[in-house]
Amino acid sequence: MKGIILAIVVLSLFLIPNFSQARNVSIDLRMLKRFVNIGDECSVKVNIDHVGGLEGINISISFDNQRLEYKSIEEEILIGNFMESKVSDPKISNSDGKIEYSAILKTSVTGIDFPGGTILTLNFVANSFGHAWIRLNGWDCSLEYQGGRPIINSKKKIITVRATQIAGNLKVNELKNQESQNSGNYLLNAGRALEASAGLKCGGSGALGIGFALSQSSDEGLMEFGRILLCGSTLSLISPYYIRKAGIQLSRANFGDQIRESGIALQKCGSSYYDGLVISILGTGLSAGGIIKKSESAQIAGVAFILGGLIYSSIVPPHYLSTAGSSLGKAEFPFMEANLLLHEAGMHLVDAGGLQYGGIISLLGGITAIAYGLSNNDESSLMAGIGVSGLSILLNIVADIRIGIAGMRLVKAATMMESSN
Repeated sequence: MKGIILAIVVLSLFLIPNFSQARNVSIDLRMLKRFVNIGDECSVKVNIDHVGGLEGINISISFDNQRLEYKSIEEEILIGNFMESKVSDPKISNSDGKIEYSAILKTSVTGIDFPGGTILTLNFVANSFGHAWIRLNGWDCSLEYQGGRPIINSKKKIITVRATQIAGNLKVNELKNQESQNSGNYLLNAGRALEASAGLKCGGSGALGIGFALSQSSDEGLMEFGRILLCGSTLSLISPYYIRKAGIQLSRANFGDQIRESGIALQKCGSSYYDGLVISILGTGLSAGGIIKKSESAQIAGVAFILGGLIYSSIVPPHYLSTAGSSLGKAEFPFMEANLLLHEAGMHLVDAGGLQYGGIISLLGGITAIAYGLSNNDESSLMAGIGVSGLSILLNIVADIRIGIAGMRLVKAATMMESSN
């Protein structure tokens, strides 16, 4: 019995040292700067815990190669003196957004007793606006040491790249980046164009509603004024031009793919209004020619073109407006303070598209009720149709107000960006 106890004690003496070294070692990234400017250098350190008997290192790091350019890697003295290393070429790393580093123990040295701290420093240069990320690829990272296993923190580290840069001895944010300034101006112009579009459309819609009501008056003077207002409602025809202009300005701003896509959608929104109008004008000409030449087929084709153009210019533009708002709402603005304003602008554009669809449905319902009332001499249906048609005008006015608010948000975001520079 005593012999068995003695054997267990002796065996324990051999096992205890191994258990003391069998510990988990963490690998993590530490950012030296969280906010940088275009043209700035930024460094990221790779840290590990204390580890005994370190014989090999394999580190794999992914990074945002759209906003960051990898320049070099620096080894800490302890690692560099005792290990032979291999690192991927910067050109290849910048192409695929991945940095590979491996090191193995030199043949004449046993395992390194590393006290813990930084083993590598990665150096980058910021070259584009936005939130750049860097992370450890946990599945490709490993440490070769006596016992235990590495714990890799694969959570993304974020660096916000602002639209300013350091030049000479000037302080950060003292010198404006020209590209940022131009992009801010495009954003400002886009917002003002949306405001102008909303003002013209609201004015035109208001003139249409009031003019129609006054034109039904028995008073000759009010009737004449109503007709003048109806002519003034043609201001609405200029509104799509400013929507398209806003899209052009927005697509030129170098703030990422989502904002550019939003600008393209606004251009299509404005153009589709005029596309439908041109189709309707061609249909009017075709129908008039059919009447002159007494060609029934030409008249029918003309009416079809007129209806097709009206339907196209009514249904397609709200779709593009909502698409523009959706893209704008998903965009990541390079200035955190203005992000909320940008997303609010997108929300207002999406709502405006929905309200315009509601206006179309109301108008169709109103026309149907008016036609039914006239054909059946039903005064209540006629009045209901006029009321529903009026609701269509109201919904469109509210939609235009939302477009104007979206423009105001863009103007405010551009102003905020200007002040932050």
